[in-house]
Amino acid sequence: MTVLPQELRPHDTRPQDTRPQDARSYDARPQELRPQDVRPYDARAQELRSQARRVAPREISHDDLQLLRLLATGLPVDGVARRLDLSERTVRRRTRLICDRLGFSTAIEAIVWAARRGLV
Repeated sequence: MTVLPQELRPHDTRPQDTRPQDARSYDARPQELRPQDVRPYDARAQELRSQARRVAPREISHDDLQLLRLLATGLPVDGVARRLDLSERTVRRRTRLICDRLGFSTAIEAIVWAARRGLV
């Protein structure tokens, strides 16, 4: 087998990557990321979102506070619904909306938050 000189060899027709070497090293594809690499960043992002969503007490309506007060007394959802003359579904929906607005995942967290501020 004879080796041809460089100028007589067939040219490589594949496109060349002209990016700098440091840019090539950041070509991470989603399937290459491991869950343990992403998890700490997700937790921090969730914490920052919840802090940003928390509102001042003056932004909580009177009806929201009344609902939180009744839940804080330990009444079940059907008892709160009867007292407020609402359906159970409406009480659950409003509780979820209050929690979302305050940045909490459970009604207990919202009740504790309101209690620490003397609202309940």
